[in-house]
Amino acid sequence: MNDITFDSVCEYIDSINDLELLDEILKQNHENTLGNNFWKYRAICFESKDPLERKRALVKCRYIQRKMCASVPINSNIHRFCTPHGLTGIHISVYARIGTGCTIMHGVTIGSNTFVDSKKSGFPVIGNNVFIGAGAKIIGGITVGDNVRIGANCVVVEDVPSNSVVVMAKPRIISRTEVMNNKFLYADDYTKLIREVRGGGAVVCCTETTGG
Repeated sequence: MNDITFDSVCEYIDSINDLELLDEILKQNHENTLGNNFWKYRAICFESKDPLERKRALVKCRYIQRKMCASVPINSNIHRFCTPHGLTGIHISVYARIGTGCTIMHGVTIGSNTFVDSKKSGFPVIGNNVFIGAGAKIIGGITVGDNVRIGANCVVVEDVPSNSVVVMAKPRIISRTEVMNNKFLYADDYTKLIREVRGGGAVVCCTETTGG
């Protein structure tokens, strides 16, 4: 079988003149659809009495997770949760626990702390009806109670009581008088620019930072 390349996929899509077929392809490749299929196949892993069907469903679950850069344990500790942005970037420790009715946005980590000398070693326990915002990190042997709302990018390493809201500290705003150059440079372009500024001098790459 020939390898499927991005170019070959594009050529196939360009050859389609059927709008309904294109709509179906869009539907099948939508992140939320992939996420919903994950839960469907995950249910088969638990409920089917056919070993072959269970194995096929497990392979499909793992494929969807790989495609969405996700890691969601297929065990009874994790109840189904709502994923408005699909499973994209969600990582959950295999021994974590998640209650019912939760919503987890993209890029969330619910991870373990396995340093044996840590006061909070272990795995998170998430209660019922918990909302976890995009990019949040919940780490270690802590408990998040019921009806908790955790804001985007929060790092949670302590227990959170039920009916609480967790937010990050307000960011600082630093005003500048000069116009800032926010053009992104790739590494090669950066080193070339530095050489020009220094008149052709060597660029020294440091492995440590000594301050901001």
